[in-house]
Amino acid sequence: MDNYVLVFPGQGSQYKGMSKDLYENGEVAKKLIDSADSVLDFDLKETMFEDSNNQLDFTEYTQPALLVHSVVAFEELKHRLSKFEKTFNYSVCLGLSLGEYSALVVAGKISFLNAVNLVRKRGKFMQDAVPVGEGTMAAILGLDRENVEKAIKLSLEELCKLKLESDSDKKDNTLNLDSNVSLKNDITIPVVEVANYNCPGQIVISGEVEAVRIAMEKCKELGAKKVIELNVSGPFHSSMLKSAGEKLLSELEKIDFLTSDKKVISNVNAQYYDNYNLNLNSTDTNNKNSTDTDNKNNYCDLLVKQVSSSVLWENSIEKLLDEGYDKFVEIGPGKTLKGFIKKIASKKGVKVEIYNIEDMKSIEKFIEIL
Repeated sequence: MDNYVLVFPGQGSQYKGMSKDLYENGEVAKKLIDSADSVLDFDLKETMFEDSNNQLDFTEYTQPALLVHSVVAFEELKHRLSKFEKTFNYSVCLGLSLGEYSALVVAGKISFLNAVNLVRKRGKFMQDAVPVGEGTMAAILGLDRENVEKAIKLSLEELCKLKLESDSDKKDNTLNLDSNVSLKNDITIPVVEVANYNCPGQIVISGEVEAVRIAMEKCKELGAKKVIELNVSGPFHSSMLKSAGEKLLSELEKIDFLTSDKKVISNVNAQYYDNYNLNLNSTDTNNKNSTDTDNKNNYCDLLVKQVSSSVLWENSIEKLLDEGYDKFVEIGPGKTLKGFIKKIASKKGVKVEIYNIEDMKSIEKFIEIL
């Protein structure tokens, strides 16, 4: 297939000095970064270029920095291509977690400055949703999704039984752990859930510190090659973040969602945004009669759910491979998504081409390839 798929990274790919090369040597990057800096309530350029206060460790600063870097890299690439009169066809965009906002901007669904403001507020809401130290995340390597989900269930069973045993006033409580945890008599249900299905052999879990750590041990017992607790500022993509999604809704309702011929895949259901029908709470491939209001409500619903839902990255890439897409361009800092896509394609026996755009050197290299 001649069309490229553009993919955009999420948190974890940021680094001190990001976008500095683009700002100093690009032809459109400086204007875009300055415009983003002008609408934010912190010094974006200092945070990205120098990060003297270690703000990139906190999601409320990381999110706008990552979005700006990815969008600016794309716009600089597009500008350079026009100078050389070269074509670059892409029809689908998707991003990992925060990267979904970069995808929506590049696909022409949200304006750049609206997205900058949105992710700044999204980051604040997510940072404030759970007090620091109460939530965490962990990467589970070398264990399939069925066993990770089994480890989560086992950890919840263990925690719930401990809670029941420790409260002598609640001896009559019942424990029922089938597909979901349910407890009677107001016992608090622990939280540990899958945050990201990244690729075969790499899944991220999220939730309360104790629950995540017990789940990590259960994963080891079930054969995980490695488990790593992540240095993150919150239990992202877990139900602990639902309040952040609810706050985000009021901000999403203030902006206009645009129409374009580009498609974006949602992390929530691994389906195209424009096929989503909130009224059916599903996808509707014949959803051609939706109004602008319907479209906005659909987008808002997916972006609210995205904050506290699992990121179905592996499912999303599998969908594109099944549809015949085999050329991908990762736009933004790092090459994390390139590794994920390679593993997903390898499992399916599909050969893919994957390129990376993050600075002036990689832009010039990609143009030469075209």
